[in-house]
Amino acid sequence: MTIIWFNGRSADSLLKTLPKQSFELGCNYIELHRPVDVVCAFDIRVVQQITLTPGVEYYTRTDARANSTWSMVTDPALVNGGNSGILACYVARQLTQEPVYILGCDWGLSNHSRFDSVYNEGPKRKYSNNMKRAMKRIFEGTETYIVHDDTPDVPLPIISVKHFVNELSNK
Repeated sequence: MTIIWFNGRSADSLLKTLPKQSFELGCNYIELHRPVDVVCAFDIRVVQQITLTPGVEYYTRTDARANSTWSMVTDPALVNGGNSGILACYVARQLTQEPVYILGCDWGLSNHSRFDSVYNEGPKRKYSNNMKRAMKRIFEGTETYIVHDDTPDVPLPIISVKHFVNELSNK
């Protein structure tokens, strides 16, 4: 099972309680809250501020690269007008064929992030129609779910947190 941690606050309850899964990716400052296998960051300032952890892989776009230890995502459809979540989706698809579960994707429900205080800026829209199309394209033919108890504006199937936790219990 692959978990992608977006920055929405809807995943806060699972950040500390969910047992580590076989492969986890997270966005931006995820390591402040949870250890992961891969970190994806889109914004130049964020990439510059992240302290690298040995054994963790880091991905960004070419013009945000802070040093040679960051791997590059160069797909123009993703890096032009994308975000860290879309980079994480792309990287997950490249590195695993397991089912993917995305937590903390609050698109259309909230403009807040668990990292608003670190960003030093007010809430802003976290996605665009272009990003929704990219997410759909990336996961075409892949078993992928958004884990949420509401209905975010996403092009993928949504399962409840309870359903997700029950699936974990049955594995």
